[in-house]
Amino acid sequence: MEYEAKSGADLSKAERKQMRRAEKLAQREAAARRKARRRQLRWLAAAGVLVLIIAVAARLASQPGSAVSQPDDAPVLAVLEDDWVRGEAAAAATLIEYGDFQCPACGAYYPILNQLEEEFDGQLRVVYRHFPLEQAHQHAREAALAAEAAGRQGKFWEMHDVLFERQTTWAVKPAVRETFADYAAELGLNREQFVADLDSPAAVERVQAQQKSGVRLRVNSTPTFFLNGERLEYVRTYDDFRQRILDVLAQPAV
Repeated sequence: MEYEAKSGADLSKAERKQMRRAEKLAQREAAARRKARRRQLRWLAAAGVLVLIIAVAARLASQPGSAVSQPDDAPVLAVLEDDWVRGEAAAAATLIEYGDFQCPACGAYYPILNQLEEEFDGQLRVVYRHFPLEQAHQHAREAALAAEAAGRQGKFWEMHDVLFERQTTWAVKPAVRETFADYAAELGLNREQFVADLDSPAAVERVQAQQKSGVRLRVNSTPTFFLNGERLEYVRTYDDFRQRILDVLAQPAV
């Protein structure tokens, strides 16, 4: 048996009222379901963002260049007997630079460091460690070896200064060995010994060892600085360095 649906005109007042209630109830239920769905989506989105943040933070912490020094970094950040050091051993502040003699940025920081050493004489000691970026600077390793060769005759820092002060001159040359030998002669070094020491296993091993220590500290660019064991980030100007050093000097002696 078939029944015909009643039209609006055939519905009684009570039936129309009941139908309106049913429609409103259905609308409220649909609205509630939409609201619950939106709330669920918001929670899922928030959870996804949180997971992403945690994943990114974990990745950054594990990548080279992380600003956080790890406990096992302490032996590497300690000043070693064979480090090249300028300044008093009793200085309260120790600034370690991982540098590349052909790096323009290192050259730009060179006068800043000189000014800091002058202002904080007796309070600051500077340590230079080799980190030649050969992929970018073709003469970087040879310059590091030149400084080591000069160091074997007691003139590391003098050669260090000359290499930075004349960086724009030698960096563009196709070959630099003779130029570096000329610098050595100007510094009063024995030229023949200097040339021989450029290829010495001791010089090569020293450069490699210091570069490996930088890799262990997640150094991936030059210059990279550590002040009393803390990696310096966002330090660009003389005033930036000066304030960091003042902060260290203001700390109570241990």
